Amino acid sequence: MKIIRDGLWFCSDCTMVACNGAHGADIEPEQLQRTETGLAKLGANVVSDLDGETGDGLETFSSVPCDSCGSHLAGYRARFAILGDEEDEPGDRCLFGASLGNQCEQTAELSEAFGFDHLPRE
Repeated sequence: MKIIRDGLWFCSDCTMVACNGAHGADIEPEQLQRTETGLAKLGANVVSDLDGETGDGLETFSSVPCDSCGSHLAGYRARFAILGDEEDEPGDRCLFGASLGNQCEQTAELSEAFGFDHLPRE
């Protein structure tokens, strides 16, 4: 795998869900839906690109919009990247790795549970 996109900045809510999943997250339902939708659009291979020891890739206060949910609220930002093969592009796959043309069972269940279809259909 190689880095196919880097320099993504996530807000604190999107960072928490990207790293730990949504289970147990104390996030308002509307924000959680924006976060889940944004992460799903970015694909299954989103990885953190930060160093907790040195602080590289962490901004304690930034006005850069979140690359996942789109929030423009200033605050914490963490840097992320997307890994993939040469033929992969961000958004080519669903949250669980199935190609967008073949929605996987887990994605269908998530869509039903949250009441939205986060996979763009052409």
